[in-house]
Amino acid sequence: MSDRHVESKFEGPKFRIISWPAVAVALVIIAGGTAALMVWLLGIAGADPGRRLDAVKTAFTVGLAAGGTLALLLAARRQWLQERERIHAELVAADTADRAERVAAATERDATERRMTELYVKASDQLGSEKAAVRLAGLFALERLGQNNPGQRKVVVKVITSYLRMPLPRARVGEKSDDGPAPETADSVEMIQEVEVRKAAQQIIADHLGSDRVEDARWQEIDFIDLSGAHLFDFSLSDCHVGSLQVNGAVFEGETLFRNFHCTRMFAASTVFKGFADFRGAVFEGHAWISWAKFEGGAMFNSDDFFAGSQFKNFVSFQHTRFAEQTNFSGAIFSAGVNFSGAEFDGDRRTIGLGDAVVEDPDARSPEVGSAPSIWPEGWTLKSRSDGSVHLIQKRIRAGRNRNSGPPESAGELP
Repeated sequence: MSDRHVESKFEGPKFRIISWPAVAVALVIIAGGTAALMVWLLGIAGADPGRRLDAVKTAFTVGLAAGGTLALLLAARRQWLQERERIHAELVAADTADRAERVAAATERDATERRMTELYVKASDQLGSEKAAVRLAGLFALERLGQNNPGQRKVVVKVITSYLRMPLPRARVGEKSDDGPAPETADSVEMIQEVEVRKAAQQIIADHLGSDRVEDARWQEIDFIDLSGAHLFDFSLSDCHVGSLQVNGAVFEGETLFRNFHCTRMFAASTVFKGFADFRGAVFEGHAWISWAKFEGGAMFNSDDFFAGSQFKNFVSFQHTRFAEQTNFSGAIFSAGVNFSGAEFDGDRRTIGLGDAVVEDPDARSPEVGSAPSIWPEGWTLKSRSDGSVHLIQKRIRAGRNRNSGPPESAGELP
């Protein structure tokens, strides 16, 4: 704030400083006026001594009154100037304090930016370390940075997910040869350590997306997770909420848990689930693209005594997806279009549970090109029940028919 800006705070006309010559002139005028008044009054009084004395008293009284008035005006002006000086000093002090606060805020902001930059650089260096313990320290430093700085949380998650998308070391734990299990080499130890680092990174993401987390721990800013092509181990997003999850081409090893998972969109094209995958209680508000995927260890989308069935509120595609035995959709809810074209099931009707899947809109159409109607797995059909609900049931297959020898021959419907 400049002095000119400070002066603009004062309202009213600007007073000029009265010089001492001006005061002297005013006193001369008062004295001259008093003398002239006295002469005029003496002329009126004539030769009467009493009247002449009154004339003198009157003239001096008027002169003194004029002088007193001038003195009061000067005193009032001096007081006004003192008030202006006090106000000006207060404004200058406030302006100085404001400038100091702005400088301090800018300095603190610069220091914070430098500190965050240093933390990012240090954490990035740690993530690139050959030592697993150092990489873990880098992950936890990033987590602390995101927890203390909400504006940096998206960047922190991007850094962590980028790390998870990095390729694994070429060595594989537990590789076997003709002579038995591979020895515990330095490469295999490195792999074991890298798996633990990745599990820690996965846990950091899950810890801050959970719906049961306290307000300070849940990172509301995170609405997109990209793990495309990542190699994940015992991955879990159970009880987590996220806007969009992208795991195209990812490989999930071990147990994969999406229990009570909520998301708006899921993209899992060409994803491989090598272990068991659990989607019980999951809710997909938007499209779910799980095409060309492989569930090699079985998958649970069903309802039971502990969880509700998976609910697909919008279009879902399992096109050309391969399901292993122990896949179960019983109790799952399909609210919109479904595409199972080209889907393969390795099990039979005793190990594949598609029956009792609820179809809320049998006439729903796909948003894909052509707006095709829903396509269900080969050998399955829809049936309405007495309560008005529509369920997916398997057609009866004639005994002695090999499921891999050709299309099944329908001979009615299973009860």
